[in-house]
Amino acid sequence: MVDKETLVHKKYQNIVSLGDVAGIPTSKTSAAIRKQVPIAAKNLIALMEGKEPTARSSRITVMCCFVSLTTKRNQTFHSHSR
Repeated sequence: MVDKETLVHKKYQNIVSLGDVAGIPTSKTSAAIRKQVPIAAKNLIALMEGKEPTARSSRITVMCCFVSLTTKRNQTFHSHSR
């Protein structure tokens, strides 16, 4: 399990994780990864230099809207956000 703010593993400080494998409460989209990459990269570099990881995000969220078009008269709109 990684810290959801720093993306650094809680037990193994030499592991930085992002995306689906991070196990953090965020959407499973490329837009979420785009927000996670700068944090993970900065913290990985800090760890490689023997420093504390300082890059943080209080909340990584991305709004997604999925539209289902059916042959029926009504269209269904779903908003999936966390």
